[in-house]
Amino acid sequence: MKNFKRESLLIVDGSFHLYRSYYAFSFLIKKNSFRSNAIYGFIKTLRMLIFRYQPAYVIVVFDSKKRNFRKKLFNLYKGNRPKIPSDLVVQIDPLKLIIQFMGIPTLTIPTVEGDDTIGSLVCRSILHRENLTVLISTGDKDLAQLVKKNVFLIDPFQNILGPREIFNKYGVHPNLIADFFALAGDRSDNIPGIPGIGKKIAINLLNRLGSVKDIYRNLSKINCLITRNPEKIKEIIKKNQDIAELSYQLATIVTNLDLDPYYKCLSINTPNSVFLKGLFLDYGFKKWLSHERERNWFLYETKTRSVLNLFFEKKNHSIEN
Repeated sequence: MKNFKRESLLIVDGSFHLYRSYYAFSFLIKKNSFRSNAIYGFIKTLRMLIFRYQPAYVIVVFDSKKRNFRKKLFNLYKGNRPKIPSDLVVQIDPLKLIIQFMGIPTLTIPTVEGDDTIGSLVCRSILHRENLTVLISTGDKDLAQLVKKNVFLIDPFQNILGPREIFNKYGVHPNLIADFFALAGDRSDNIPGIPGIGKKIAINLLNRLGSVKDIYRNLSKINCLITRNPEKIKEIIKKNQDIAELSYQLATIVTNLDLDPYYKCLSINTPNSVFLKGLFLDYGFKKWLSHERERNWFLYETKTRSVLNLFFEKKNHSIEN
């Protein structure tokens, strides 16, 4: 595990961990047949992340259910994904309630994907705190484009991915991840990419010529860079510029959302031991009740500060809990 000496912000990709917990803990069923597997797995993972990385700030981000701008641009965006299971849907609100009673803020912005909310949180927080380390817990490869010297991904296997690790994994640097998907496409999100341009060609062109825009400015150089059928590759890329530009828009994370209307969501909630204990009993998490008595469920009472503090200059606008 990397040793993060600087103050850190942990952003948890709630939508990713929700689905992952649902399938990873599918064996857990309550007596009345109500599944609590996603709730159990999510909270277990959340607590593990907090105790392992000891962040000063924590927030959980969820996708909005409402139609977002990518769906308007391309109606087939994520169209290959199955509908959310009904027995997962009914776990979402109880999960958010438990997170709230633990004292951890959650954020869902209407008509906005969680990736864009995370991207805007990252950029806004490091803008005001240059020495801040940001940790994003996710399995979503799109978020790799946010990685830089002080922004890291924590993957499902607890690997820490910085700029070097992202390059080793995908073959391009973080700032070219969206360009990579623009050329090669992304099946998981149903981003089309350019037909016939696979990962190897995309990596080669991006590392030699730069971004998608740079590639289109330098189409004549493709003949020197591609050893097999260079004229055909050049013609395919030239012919499908509109698809490449659309795919780039779909793959690029928004980092400049206006977060001001959601400041209230970023404040730390007051932990509630009575309701938390009641929910544990209701959903069958009996072994966690001993932890509740030790009060280590309330991770914010002594050292963790509100995410809201990250959005203000410390000397001018200190917001205490």
